Amino acid sequence: MAYERKDLQGAAFKNDKKELDWHADFRGDILVDGVDYYLDITKKVAASGSNYLRVALKPKTQDARASTEAAVSPFKKAEPAPDDDFDF
Repeated sequence: MAYERKDLQGAAFKNDKKELDWHADFRGDILVDGVDYYLDITKKVAASGSNYLRVALKPKTQDARASTEAAVSPFKKAEPAPDDDFDF
């Protein structure tokens, strides 16, 4: 039986290529709204001393990156101010 990818699901495996502390402890991929993302999971310790996992997603394609940035950003891109000919 072949592995069937389902939306909003992914998998991460131990990163055997980790060389530096900032490299992810686990790497994998995830499918979100039909778009493939790289998945990085890193073990962290909060200032309070409790352990947590930091999760990061990065689109696999440039097209996905552009649409993700547009959908996620709550701010419109600033338009250049018009040139005004006011004398002060």
